[in-house]
Amino acid sequence: MKKILAVVLAAVMLMSVMLTLTSCSLFGPKPDVKMSMKKIAKALEDEDYLVSTEKEPDVMIKQYLSAYTEDDSLQIIWFEDTAMAKLYYKELKMDLDHKIESAKLEIKAGEKYLDLYDGDLDDDDAEEREEELEEMEEELEEIKNICIGRKGNVVWKGTKNAIEDSKG
Repeated sequence: MKKILAVVLAAVMLMSVMLTLTSCSLFGPKPDVKMSMKKIAKALEDEDYLVSTEKEPDVMIKQYLSAYTEDDSLQIIWFEDTAMAKLYYKELKMDLDHKIESAKLEIKAGEKYLDLYDGDLDDDDAEEREEELEEMEEELEEIKNICIGRKGNVVWKGTKNAIEDSKG
C-alpha cells in the first residue's frame, strides 16, 4: 500500500512540475490552423498587425506566416512533414522552458542579493536594485505570455492576444 501511495505521489509531483514548466503551451489558446493562411493573415491585418506570409520558403516548409504589433506577435509554420514539426516544436519548447527558468533564477539571485546586502546599500542603490527586480519580474510575465503549440504538421509561437486575434 505504501509503495502504491509513493508512486502516486511521485506521479502527481512530476505532473505538477511539467505543468509549471510548459507555461501555456499545453492549455493556452490555439490558432485555428484549419483556416487558410490567407484568412489568418486577413484576421490579423484587421487587428492592425504587420503581417508577412510566404509559400514554400524552404524545402521542408509549405507556408510561413509572421505577424507583429508593438506588443504582440505570432509565427505559424506549416511543415511538409509532421516529424519535422515535432522536432521544431520540441526545440521551441526547450528554449521557452530555459528562458522561464533562467528568468526565475535571475530574480531569485536579485532577491537574495537585496536580502544579504540591504544594510550595506545606500538608498539610491537599494532603490535601483528593487527597480531592476521589478523589470525582471515583468520580463518573466512577458515570457510566460508566449504560447507555443503543434497540431499535426503545424507549429505556432505567439502571444495569447495574437493567437486570439488570428481567429478573426
